[in-house]
Amino acid sequence: MKDFLAGLKQSFLREFLWLFGALIVALLLSMGLHQLLEVSTAHYEMVVQELHHNETTLEVLLFVLCLVGIYLTRLVVAAVSMLADTAPVE
Repeated sequence: MKDFLAGLKQSFLREFLWLFGALIVALLLSMGLHQLLEVSTAHYEMVVQELHHNETTLEVLLFVLCLVGIYLTRLVVAAVSMLADTAPVE
C-alpha cells in the first residue's frame, strides 16, 4: 500500500510540474502569436472585430489554444512511446 501511495504521489507531482511548465510555455507562445498577429494590422483588426472588439478574449483564446496544443502533443508522444514499448521486436 505504501508503494502505491508513493507512486501516486510521484505521479501527482510529475503532472503538477507538467501543468506548471505547460502554463508557462503556453503563456509565452500566446504572447508571441499575439505579437505576430499584430504585425499584420488588417488581419488583427479583422480578428478583433470577429470577437466583438474584445482583445482580452483574443488573448485568452490564444492562451487556451496553446495550452490544449501542448497537452495534446504530450498525449500523442506518450501514446507513441507506449506503443513503441509494447511493439514486438523482430
